[in-house]
Amino acid sequence: METVLEKLETETTTRITDKVRFLLVSKGSWGNSKTIKSSTLNLDPINEREPDFSDFSYSDTPKPKTDPRWVYVSKYLLSSAHFNAIQKSDELLGFKLDRLAVPSPLRGARMIPIKNLVEADKLLTAHVAERKALIDTWFESGDYPKEIENSKERLGPRFNIEDYPSVEELRRKLDRFSWRWFQIGPADLQEVNREIFIREAEKNEAQWKEVGEEISRMQRLMMQELVTNLADRLKQEPGKRKALRADSFNAIKEFLCGFSAKNITEDKDLERLVDRVQQLTEGIDPETVKTSDVLRDKMEKEFTEIKTNVDALVVAGPVRRVRF
Repeated sequence: METVLEKLETETTTRITDKVRFLLVSKGSWGNSKTIKSSTLNLDPINEREPDFSDFSYSDTPKPKTDPRWVYVSKYLLSSAHFNAIQKSDELLGFKLDRLAVPSPLRGARMIPIKNLVEADKLLTAHVAERKALIDTWFESGDYPKEIENSKERLGPRFNIEDYPSVEELRRKLDRFSWRWFQIGPADLQEVNREIFIREAEKNEAQWKEVGEEISRMQRLMMQELVTNLADRLKQEPGKRKALRADSFNAIKEFLCGFSAKNITEDKDLERLVDRVQQLTEGIDPETVKTSDVLRDKMEKEFTEIKTNVDALVVAGPVRRVRF
């Protein structure tokens, strides 16, 4: 019977960990809000005594009180187009990286297929220059002190100059941006204790099996959503014609282009359907589909059949994120 160690040795090239690398991005930021203590809000105190209802009119009905412990209020510190631009740039980078990634079992780290690693690294390198340019523009403009004065006017008595870092300190916070690639695997315990090594190896195999199942399920769900949407758009009812936009085709094509790199679990069933959709949409112009009832009917029948096949692949039940 094959031992755990032999299994690990024979399946090394097919393990998920050999097909991905983890990406950890670290960036400096500044919290543009501050909690206001409820004790400073002039809330009516709670009346701990039971009200006396023996003699009262509706006009004397006790007003409900607010428990300050149940109130959470925060204030914005700065209204800055420059700061917003930096945040939006970071968010856009995150969106682009997420499109290259597959579900990760490590909180805070993206799992990037090796086929997408170079593209992801190029995005990060380009972002460094873009982010620095946005930061330079902000502080060279001299707008930061003016924005603080504007906040003073807007916040009134809630303004506190101590909430705002100096230009130098804020710049140090924002200038921090780095990333690192790393790989994970079972701890090297074979030379320490064989029993512990085998136990941890089995645990590791079980965890990565769950990760693989989740990746496949997420890919299938995405395919299901895209195919269902396009099949619905293509459907023609008597006297009613649904709008068919190029976006529906573009979303499908984007998924098809990225599928090969993300198919690290080698999902053959989904791969066959992806190939079929690829052949069906190859060279198809959405504008032609809009104007040709014959082509539209043909496409609608094909995608309805593909939808049925994709539906059969999607296992019922909620998607759960596997964490190590």
